[in-house]
Amino acid sequence: MPRKRQVCRFDQQFQRVTEKHVGGRSLVASRAAVFGALAPAPKDAAEREKLKKEVIDLCRWKVSDRTVAAARQRIRDTHGGQAPKVLDMFAGGGAIPLEALRLGCEAYALDLNLVAHLIDKYKYCVSRTSRI
Repeated sequence: MPRKRQVCRFDQQFQRVTEKHVGGRSLVASRAAVFGALAPAPKDAAEREKLKKEVIDLCRWKVSDRTVAAARQRIRDTHGGQAPKVLDMFAGGGAIPLEALRLGCEAYALDLNLVAHLIDKYKYCVSRTSRI
């Protein structure tokens, strides 16, 4: 069997394992958690309503590029124009570091579970080479 075919088969099997290991809902919840932890708290009721609408838009399964860019900009503005660093000590399936990357942060992930570590490594390599 040619090598390219073996790689494609491995990639498909790995993708199936990844989909089973990391549920789709956890990505949206992780995005909300990362944004909530890094965005500033609203100062008044009007700002709270505006932020509420942004969070609702950000927590859709198919989020628009414009919404993600606005969230990235809000996070960067809060942190002095620099990308904040996010460390997930117990990354598991890696949803939090992946969404942190998507929101423009510098993400680090650790896990003792070898399967989780391999899944995380694969996802981060793919996300850095393709559009997140």
